[in-house]
Amino acid sequence: MLDTKLKNNRKMGWILVICILLICAIGMVLSYSLIGTEIQDLLKGKQENIEMLSDISEPLNEGNYILYNEISGETDRVDVQEEYGGDEFFLLRKYLDYEVFSWEGEALLNSADDAVQRKLVQKNSEYALRVKYLFAADGELDDVQVDGTVPNELTQYELERTLLDRYRSQDYWQNLSIPGEVMMIYGITQDNMDAYWSNYNYGSYLRHINALNLADGSVYQGVEFTFFLIVILAALLIPHYKKWGMGEQKIFQVPLEIVLCVIGVVIGLNTLYAQVVWSTLDRSLANSLTVLGLNEESAYFMSKELNVLMWFLIFAVMYWSVTCLRAMFVMKKAYFIERSWLVRGCLWGIERRKQYERKMKIGAGGLMQRLRKYGNMCKDFCVKTYEGLLHLNFQDQMNRTILKIVILNFIAFSVISFFWYYKSVALIIYSVVLFLFLRKYFADLQGQYRTLLKDTGMLANGNLDILLESDYGVFNPVGEELARIQSGLKKAVEEEVKSERMKTELVTNVSHDLKTPLTAIITYIDLLKQEKNEEKQQEYIEVLERKSLRLKVLIEDLFEISKASSRNVTMNFMKVDIVGLLKQVGLEYDGKIKEANLDFKWRLPEEKLILWLDSQKTYRIFENLIVNITKYAMPHTRVYVEMKQMNDKVHIMMKNVSAAELNFNTEEITDRFVRGDVSRNTEGSGLGLAIAKSFTELQGGDLKVSTDADLFKVEIVFPCMKGDMNGGEVEG
Repeated sequence: MLDTKLKNNRKMGWILVICILLICAIGMVLSYSLIGTEIQDLLKGKQENIEMLSDISEPLNEGNYILYNEISGETDRVDVQEEYGGDEFFLLRKYLDYEVFSWEGEALLNSADDAVQRKLVQKNSEYALRVKYLFAADGELDDVQVDGTVPNELTQYELERTLLDRYRSQDYWQNLSIPGEVMMIYGITQDNMDAYWSNYNYGSYLRHINALNLADGSVYQGVEFTFFLIVILAALLIPHYKKWGMGEQKIFQVPLEIVLCVIGVVIGLNTLYAQVVWSTLDRSLANSLTVLGLNEESAYFMSKELNVLMWFLIFAVMYWSVTCLRAMFVMKKAYFIERSWLVRGCLWGIERRKQYERKMKIGAGGLMQRLRKYGNMCKDFCVKTYEGLLHLNFQDQMNRTILKIVILNFIAFSVISFFWYYKSVALIIYSVVLFLFLRKYFADLQGQYRTLLKDTGMLANGNLDILLESDYGVFNPVGEELARIQSGLKKAVEEEVKSERMKTELVTNVSHDLKTPLTAIITYIDLLKQEKNEEKQQEYIEVLERKSLRLKVLIEDLFEISKASSRNVTMNFMKVDIVGLLKQVGLEYDGKIKEANLDFKWRLPEEKLILWLDSQKTYRIFENLIVNITKYAMPHTRVYVEMKQMNDKVHIMMKNVSAAELNFNTEEITDRFVRGDVSRNTEGSGLGLAIAKSFTELQGGDLKVSTDADLFKVEIVFPCMKGDMNGGEVEG
């Protein structure tokens, strides 16, 4: 009966905690309206800068060829759409006013009415951005002129120089007519510019920037702090009610170091929470949920529910952390002894030392005690003398300190001189020489100290490239540590720069890879609406089907690598014959291998190798690697696939000769949306190697990529199972 009552009380305690956490989570989500009011200027604000204006301007270089070809008619429009339909200009074209003029001012394309044509050529532009190209008779670009209400004079100059340089350096539109003796003018209004940025180019980038601003907002920080404070108070007060028995469970008896790490992670991920909040406010999260078949309102409601779940988990982790730390005030000293790995390690070391001392005391007897006593006395004297010298102030009262030492020295020698005759004069001379020597010594010591302070100050001001002095005298150990600090700071800065570059490239690559098929789909839909010929309609439909399937595969890969990177993947481990699985993948892709004109050399064990793996994820690893080889290997070359068991690991190696130069960083090629094909002209999501690496690591393995000239090598290592490796009974 008593046990039942105790269990019921504990259930009541857990129910109360869950209710408080749920109320705080719901309250946090309900406060989004207040947060949205504070940041409404961000929602309406313009993120106009040189990079974004450049993103609009650069596709116009290719647009010159497209528009001139429509005038000349040398290349069929269907062929142009098939080959260049995925280019950004076809997407941007919907938002532009544009016209092609002869040198005499005659409109050649007639894409706009007379009012728009006059607006394009008038002196004072009403457009947010206007770009004018002037082509000579030989097809050379004579000049580029940029103006508008958005870019200032410096931005106009930068854009003109960038467009001119990139036009002259790019040469991949050779199948189209080269413009000659024409003037091409493009203009985009402020409303169309905002729509273009919002719908296609900088949605994710703006959300990231706005989320950072949101995290710095006073309302967001105030609301978040309030609910965190409520959770902390609940974690401190609820365990006071002993009947509920909260705080006594094993889950709240975690070591101090783990709790501090968890708190650090919760605080460090605050920017991530702000990004989720922003995605909810601007409904981008709801839009992504519509792929599940939900309407807009249902998707928005589900996004709110996901936010409640997120905050519930965050508050739950904070409640758990504070409850764990609360025992510090209850147990006091015993808490650190029982729940701190560091303190327990120190106590263990002290106890071992005491045991050793007791053994030495018993063995050596009274002699060792006396020696230890005199040794401790000498040690205390040396330590005090060393501490006194160590804390001397070399910048203040230097002469006074030296004078005190000289006086003491004089007194000592005066006592000695009483035992000899005529030694007083010699003692005075000795004291003067000693004073001059010590003064020079302390002056040099002071100079070394100032040099050390100067270099330290330069490092503190952020100058990490200074050449540190090679000799600091007695401060050489400090100088060595200073050099290590300089090296560590340089490394940290380089890692941060690399991290920021990878983030920027990730946003750019995701935008590019998703936008290319989407642009083609939009363009072909417009053509399909206008086309009357049934054969061409069917041709457009087939292209739409290919681009849609391409977009579907890309999105599925994106979701899969996202789940794998966050470790949110359900793994179904089982006994898998990895030799048979690799053979199966090779047989199923034999057709693609033959199409690529490759000669696969399989060097696999004859017997079975049974590993504890997820067969589906392992199949995907081999599939991605073989598909990658068929795409990028040089035709009519041999590909080697080897498998060996060495010690307690299975090594799988795939080697092929690349068709293109291998000039990428092998450490970054397995990152998301990174390709060896830097120009990104080939089909592919850039996720194949990243998915393979993630699935390998989720199964306890390792995947490494290396290159040797044009030889591309991938090595996979899986741990073996304990027991019989040839199909017998095994232990996971």
